[in-house]
Amino acid sequence: TFQYFWKEANPGNGLVPDNTGKGAPSSIAAVGLALACYPVAVERGYVSRRQGARRCATTLRFFAESAQGPQPDATGYQGFYYHFLDMRTGRRAQDSELSTIDTALLLAGALTAAGAGEEDLHPDLLRLADQFDGPVGGPVGGGDVQLPGDVELVEGLDPGQSCFVDSAGAASFVADVELDVQGLGEELGVRG
Repeated sequence: TFQYFWKEANPGNGLVPDNTGKGAPSSIAAVGLALACYPVAVERGYVSRRQGARRCATTLRFFAESAQGPQPDATGYQGFYYHFLDMRTGRRAQDSELSTIDTALLLAGALTAAGAGEEDLHPDLLRLADQFDGPVGGPVGGGDVQLPGDVELVEGLDPGQSCFVDSAGAASFVADVELDVQGLGEELGVRG
């Protein structure tokens, strides 16, 4: 898995393609998984700490500087990100939807990468990840979002679950709840 993320990612912006098909767009879920994978790759010696920190910072910098707004070619809107992005430009691809679950995976990856202790090699890492440590969709994560006319919001988790997932790794917020893994799994239809 690491080799896919490392070799297929665009080194200029950190975006990872959804698949290996020619011209495949980036999936923000794949980017989030890659960001979570890089600290493990460093720990296991697949890449140096410097390489891992640099790749994480490049990716986080891209999202920090990306276009946010109702424009049809933006990267995201009100803290949510479009499911598919153009690998080169990072703009919305294939008229994709804003996705709560894929945004949650991206945020979790960003927070994991920032918490991996690489800030001594790349001082901007925590600052760049800080952009993800805040509300998504309104004053309370998962709140009402005013969507641009051609955009659909596809939810994998309900707003409360998504908010909890996003807040679980946030440095400035501690979720004051007990995690009911079995209950959440049953609610999502997962058994095991």
